[in-house]
Amino acid sequence: MFCPKCNKPIKEESVECPFCGIIIAKYTPAEPFNPGIRTSEPAALETSAKTPYLKISLVVLCVFVGILFLWMTLKPKDVSGLTVISPESNEVTTISCDAKEKCVIVYLAPWCRYCKKALGLINILEEKWADSETIDFIIIIGLDREKNLRNMADKMQGEIYFDPRGNAGRQLGGRGVPHWYVLNSDNKVLKHFGGYYTPVEEHIRRLGL
Repeated sequence: MFCPKCNKPIKEESVECPFCGIIIAKYTPAEPFNPGIRTSEPAALETSAKTPYLKISLVVLCVFVGILFLWMTLKPKDVSGLTVISPESNEVTTISCDAKEKCVIVYLAPWCRYCKKALGLINILEEKWADSETIDFIIIIGLDREKNLRNMADKMQGEIYFDPRGNAGRQLGGRGVPHWYVLNSDNKVLKHFGGYYTPVEEHIRRLGL
């Protein structure tokens, strides 16, 4: 190693030159500039160029997910093979709405006070649609013991079925009782809602009939 000032040979580990007395570190030249190392600015430009495409991709993905969710929500639910229990035979049977254009199903539970209040409306609708050539009206009573189901069925007339374990209710979907469903002839749920409305005409309007 040579002193950067007097150019005389000195030891590699020398802090100062024994000949001219300078501090070696002060005279050590800085590392030469290497253009290849300076990549921050081009990298920033590249990242900036990619940002719009990234945002566009995220927007497209969000739109796709939204459309998929909307389609799944609005898609009519198929309830083919709806199994219930016949009160007369006490045997499992399958109900279908393929005999008429529309089918209205009301799901009730004996312990539900709003279901009891809706019995008058249900009897009026049963009488109204009894001879209809386009609408079939079905009453399903569930989520209770057979004795309670039969006690409630005795207060109504028409096409009545039991669903003590709630299997048909889960297949139909929806929460709460009373719950109303409008099906087409392909056994697909077109509309459903909970509760009941008065007068009768308002309830029929809510059903879309």
